[in-house]
Amino acid sequence: MKVISPYIHTIVENNDTFTLDEALRYVRQRVPDASASTVISNLHYLAEKGELQRVRRGVYAKTNHKKKFSLVPEKSLLKKAKIIAKKLPYTTYCVWNVAIL
Repeated sequence: MKVISPYIHTIVENNDTFTLDEALRYVRQRVPDASASTVISNLHYLAEKGELQRVRRGVYAKTNHKKKFSLVPEKSLLKKAKIIAKKLPYTTYCVWNVAIL
């Protein structure tokens, strides 16, 4: 049997919301022997990963992925990190500013 996950990802990318029946029809147009349980398990896996949200029974919605957090450290933090690195060269450490939390 062919892998159907690329077709599931296409449905998710092209639709904000869709039903299980729509997903089944789309996948079966491309892979006629695809079973309903395979499509359901793929949708369940994507929902657990957070790529899909189950709106109600048989209806799925695309989740809005947030941007990953990235920190640009302040000059004062970099200065403190250099001091620690110089004084304790064999120590693993982490320097942060609690104000960003």
